[in-house]
Amino acid sequence: MVPPYVVLVTGSSKGVGRALAEEFLRAGDSVVVCARTGDQVAEAVQQLTREFGEDRVAGTACNVARADQVKDLARFAQDRFGRIDLWINNAGTNAYKYGPLLDSDDEDLAQIVETNVLGVMRCCKEVGGEGRTGGVLI
Repeated sequence: MVPPYVVLVTGSSKGVGRALAEEFLRAGDSVVVCARTGDQVAEAVQQLTREFGEDRVAGTACNVARADQVKDLARFAQDRFGRIDLWINNAGTNAYKYGPLLDSDDEDLAQIVETNVLGVMRCCKEVGGEGRTGGVLI
């Protein structure tokens, strides 16, 4: 692979994922951002395109806990940029709960595992294998 790269960063509307997206854009790469809601994505894309240009930024909603949405995300990125060179699994959740594990209910724990474990596995599955994106997974 030779730069500039096409980089997909999950959970990139804010926080560490957003900072990663911005750094790749500063380096001259193209970036696909995603978050669970379309509103979060639209806001991030709007801000990033103002700074880096609309030809290098794209975004779509994706909940990595949903296999169908992960497939749609990969398809979106490939349709927009023709390839995915780097796929960064950044999306994660704590079910928006702060406190001892013993205070977590089963629904919270299921959401955490669906996103933080199965979501990463689903993204890895989408990147690897014949007919897949072929990108490097981080």
